[in-house]
Amino acid sequence: MKFAANCAYRHTSHNSALRIAPILFEEAKSSLSSGLLSTPQPIEFFQGALILSMWSTTIAKVPLSIDSWLLSGLALQHSIATTLFHGLAINNGSGCSKPTLDRICVWNHTCLVHLHYCVGSRRRAVLDRKDIDRCRLILGSENATNFETRMVAEIFLYWTLYESLNSSVDLPRTQAALHAWKSEWQYVFDRERSQFLRISYYFAQLLTYDQSLKTRSTSARESLINEMIRISTAIVNLAMQTKDERTRYLTDHHYHTISFAAVTLSRLLHTYEPQLAMSHDILGLEGLVHSLVAWLQNMG
Repeated sequence: MKFAANCAYRHTSHNSALRIAPILFEEAKSSLSSGLLSTPQPIEFFQGALILSMWSTTIAKVPLSIDSWLLSGLALQHSIATTLFHGLAINNGSGCSKPTLDRICVWNHTCLVHLHYCVGSRRRAVLDRKDIDRCRLILGSENATNFETRMVAEIFLYWTLYESLNSSVDLPRTQAALHAWKSEWQYVFDRERSQFLRISYYFAQLLTYDQSLKTRSTSARESLINEMIRISTAIVNLAMQTKDERTRYLTDHHYHTISFAAVTLSRLLHTYEPQLAMSHDILGLEGLVHSLVAWLQNMG
């Protein structure tokens, strides 16, 4: 409850959040420190670790005050010492009990958060391909929701991105892998709230282009820069123009990806302004970044 309350307080009044959140944060850290020293843990421990990992930067205010890569990795390690996640299999079409479905969802979401921060901080995962394939189990339930399906799709997207970033830069191979992923999960893009998955897909493309930009020839860099501007603009516009009541409550990582797009766009405009001025509306793109800043401030 302390974990959830600490996250929820950022959506109260600003003054209340400033006063209460630090107190709850210290209590949550104390509870977490104690919990990490004992096994096996109840499901509430994994739920709490997941919540803190998803909102670590806005809860703690200071970067790495809670290291989401480390915390999610420790939670995954703790999962080995409990029977909560053992044998979580579903027969296609037969459904499963809600407690079982909830446990699978906690496992999947912890895997996803861990991959988010593996990619974001360029560190190794405690997961392997067998663990990732296990995340598909929830799709065998007739009770799996759109949210849970999107989560599995995003897990496989970030695993694809993680594998590409942990090998030598090979843009054609990475592009082919991302296109293959999109072909497999295209049906999810036609469902409600697909904009969140679409932003993640754009982010994966943008990050691989950014990594590749440093090794390209001059002519190839020009093509990459234009594509990066297109994708950065698409992410920012998609975030701001999509009306969804859940946007305000997105995890920190989603806001990181949106901000990364704006920072990338600003960096490209600053570095290549003379060349870009001949083919792009520089003032319009700069205005888009300013609009995003105002949008983020409005999110609180």
